Amino acid sequence: CYTAALAMIQGIPRLHHFDPQFIVSRKDIIRLARKFKPTLSKKDISGISSCEVILKLKSGREVRSHIQHPKGSPHNPLTYGELINKTLDCFSLSRKRYSKQTVRAIIDVVFDLENVSDIKQVVHLL
Repeated sequence: CYTAALAMIQGIPRLHHFDPQFIVSRKDIIRLARKFKPTLSKKDISGISSCEVILKLKSGREVRSHIQHPKGSPHNPLTYGELINKTLDCFSLSRKRYSKQTVRAIIDVVFDLENVSDIKQVVHLL
C-alpha cells in the first residue's frame, strides 16, 4: 500500500523513499496508503501477478486501470535508461562512494558481461 501511495504522490519510487525517516516524515503518503485495500490476484505461469487498481471517488464513481504485465516483468522489461537510473539510485545510497567515471565503467562492463574474458575486470572496479 505504501509503495502505491508513494507512486501516486511522488512518482517513480526511489530507494531513499524507503528510509524509515522519510516514511515517518510523509504523513500524506501514510494517510493515502491507509485507504488502500489490497487483494491478491492470480499469477501467470511465470509467477508474475497482474495488477488492477480501482479508485472509488467521493462522487461514487469508480475509475479502473488494469496492468497485465507489470513493469520489469518478462513481457514488459525495463528500458536501458530505466535500468541505468535504478543502478544510479543504488550507487547513490552505497556506503562506499564511487566516482561517476567508476560507476559508468561498472555499468558498461555489467551490460557487456558476456564479453568479459576475465572476472578481474569487474572485481577491480568494485
